[in-house]
Amino acid sequence: MARRDTLKALGAGVLAVSGALLLPGSATGATRELRYTPEKGAQLRFLRWKRFVQGDEDQWLANTRKFTEQTGVAVQVESVSLEDLTPKAAMSANVGAGPDMVMGSYGQPQLYPDKCLDLTELANYLGEKYGGWYDAVKAYCMTDGRWIAVGMGFPASCVVYRESMVKAAGFNEIPRDLNGFLKLLRALNAKGTPAGFALGNAIGDATTW
Repeated sequence: MARRDTLKALGAGVLAVSGALLLPGSATGATRELRYTPEKGAQLRFLRWKRFVQGDEDQWLANTRKFTEQTGVAVQVESVSLEDLTPKAAMSANVGAGPDMVMGSYGQPQLYPDKCLDLTELANYLGEKYGGWYDAVKAYCMTDGRWIAVGMGFPASCVVYRESMVKAAGFNEIPRDLNGFLKLLRALNAKGTPAGFALGNAIGDATTW
C-alpha cells in the first residue's frame, strides 16, 4: 500500500507512532516481541491539534525527536486548531494526500475507515502486553473486527453536583447506570433544580455538564 494511498491511522497518536520502535516483551516474557523495520528513506507527516498547554507541545516534539533518533525516520509535525483538524483530516483522507498520521478525536476514524491502515497486529500486541483494552476504546477504534486506530487517551467529564439537592430528590449518590441517572434527572427537575447540559457546537461540549 503506497504511502500516499491511505491516511495511515486517524487518531492513532503516540502508540501508533511508537510502532516503528522495538517493542520489548512484557515483564513476564509471555508477550511475543513485535518488531517493525522502517523502509529506507521513510518519512512521516503528522497532523495534530494545536496545544492548549505549552508543555504538551514541548514534550511531544521532544518525543518526536527521540523517535527520529532511534528509527532514522524524519517526522514533520503540523499543528492546527482543534476545530480545523477534522475537516483537514477528512480532505486528506478523501484525496489521498497530506498527513500520514492524525491525532484526532473519538469517532474520527469511523468517518472513513476504508482510508485507515489495519492496525490490528499492533493493537493486539499492546493489548496482550498491557492487560487488554477498555470496551470504549474498541468501540471507537475498531470496525468489522479490525483496528483502524489506536487510542491514546479518552478523557471523561466529572458530574459536579450539590449533595443536598441530590438527597432532596431521593438519592444518596449519583447513579452509575444510565436508567438510574435518568430517574435522578427527572427527580431533580421535579424539585425545581434541573441538571444542566452544554448545548454548544464545540467538540468538547458533548461531555460538559
